[in-house]
Amino acid sequence: METLQEVMQNEYFDLVLDKVKNIMAAKGIEVNSQSSLMQILRIAMECIETVNNGKREGISKKETVLNVLLFLVNESNCSNEKKVLLRELINDGTLETTMEFIVDASKGKLVLNKKTKRKLLSYLGSCLLAMSQSGRRTSTFPRVTQITEHVQEDVEQVQEQVEQVQEQVQEQVEQVQEQVEQVQEQVQEQVEQVQEQVQEQVQEQVEQVQEQVQEQVQEQVQEQVQESTKEIKNEVMV
Repeated sequence: METLQEVMQNEYFDLVLDKVKNIMAAKGIEVNSQSSLMQILRIAMECIETVNNGKREGISKKETVLNVLLFLVNESNCSNEKKVLLRELINDGTLETTMEFIVDASKGKLVLNKKTKRKLLSYLGSCLLAMSQSGRRTSTFPRVTQITEHVQEDVEQVQEQVEQVQEQVQEQVEQVQEQVEQVQEQVQEQVEQVQEQVQEQVQEQVEQVQEQVQEQVQEQVQEQVQESTKEIKNEVMV
């Protein structure tokens, strides 16, 4: 990649930078966050397609876009800490990978399996949202509607899978509830059986006790009667 000083001297860079600055000024966009950097990325990608590159060979559109972003970050009014974070997005390949994802998606080379989807969502983030709101189209960079359609299809597939899983879970929950109800019925039956058995045993014990008491009372009464009879006889004889 060219040094920033060399890029600034590049007429092609200046033309793209001027266009980007004009659009930013018209829309009131400033470099102050990751979200704003993504918006400016979209603007730069669109502007670079409207600037005539002439016969300048070896000048990469992708590098020019990244260098425009780097220049705007450096001259912004952000705090130094924020500038470091935004430069890191540019220098660590995040934005470059974002553009590559977009280009591959537009050419049908990007298969949105689960692994790729996670990468795409991680790199694009708010960029997709900002770009999907733009009605402009570019020749080399993809149409955003194509990207959002791919993502939407993938999201719909995931939603279908989630619904299927929810249905399966619901079925399992219903089965478990049925099993619980069956167990409750069985427990209730066992409780009733135990209650009946206990009641029968208690009734038997009560009857036995009653019989024993009656027998004892009868014996005592008989003994008292006999004693009374003896006493009466003795008195009569006297």
